[in-house]
Amino acid sequence: MGKPPLAKPARHRYRSSGYVDFAHGLGGVSIRPEFLDQDDFNIPEVIWAVDDIWLSGAFERKGIGIWAEKTVPLPPAGDAARKSSLAESVIEDHDRRAADLACITYMQKRYGIWTDAET
Repeated sequence: MGKPPLAKPARHRYRSSGYVDFAHGLGGVSIRPEFLDQDDFNIPEVIWAVDDIWLSGAFERKGIGIWAEKTVPLPPAGDAARKSSLAESVIEDHDRRAADLACITYMQKRYGIWTDAET
């Protein structure tokens, strides 16, 4: 019998901790109940599939910063991610990019956020 394959070391998404524009869950986002209000549960069609953008907009409109911690490793990608990745899904005729843009446009029009892009 051969040796079992070595597990890859945990990867980290960020080189340093700090505030970011979007909450990229990749295994979860820690929030407090008071971060959400009733309007945050009225998610339009298509947009329900892009929860990271939706939650980021909810935080932005309330002035809640999004902290990314460099010490939190990315979760390992299992077989399910390779077979049925949400990032690769097409839901209601929208791929991930189209759904992200639909959510951003909705947030801009409804709440007036993310309207001035910094370059």
